Amino acid sequence: IERRGKRERDEEKARSRARRVITMFKKRKGARYLKTLHPIDRLMPHVMPKRSDAQVFFTDDIDCTAIDKYIAEKKEQGVDMTYLDVFVGAAVRLYAKRPALNRFVMGGRIFANDQIWVSMALKKSLRDNEPSTTIKIPFTGHETIFEVKEQFDKQIHVNKDAETVNSTDK
Repeated sequence: IERRGKRERDEEKARSRARRVITMFKKRKGARYLKTLHPIDRLMPHVMPKRSDAQVFFTDDIDCTAIDKYIAEKKEQGVDMTYLDVFVGAAVRLYAKRPALNRFVMGGRIFANDQIWVSMALKKSLRDNEPSTTIKIPFTGHETIFEVKEQFDKQIHVNKDAETVNSTDK
């Protein structure tokens, strides 16, 4: 009887250790592990195990007259808006409205980002041999297009200086 009790305790310790190890691999800074997903969604990382498997090549003509009109209206109001500002603002809003798009796969497990991150490569000056840097800006999804523009412009201005070094520079 005592031997069986010891065996059960050892098995419980082993199960507890296994749970801790599994939990350790489900933790990620800046993201949360998604436990409850549709079975098809759980299967997709195994169907497409490499990043390149999920590439989409798409070509289409898009009518931008409404965007041109919006940019012209803002210019009349004294706001220097660009296509980049409009598209980044729209992307931030899209990820806020559709959080299922703001997910990633790591180790065959699906995680949801805690924030919306927008990254952009930036040349220090417009010469071929000049170094470039990458800026990565976090958003909550509650920002207006003007706040997105302001944060982007600020980061571009700070990182465009040749002497400025950020964590992505080598």
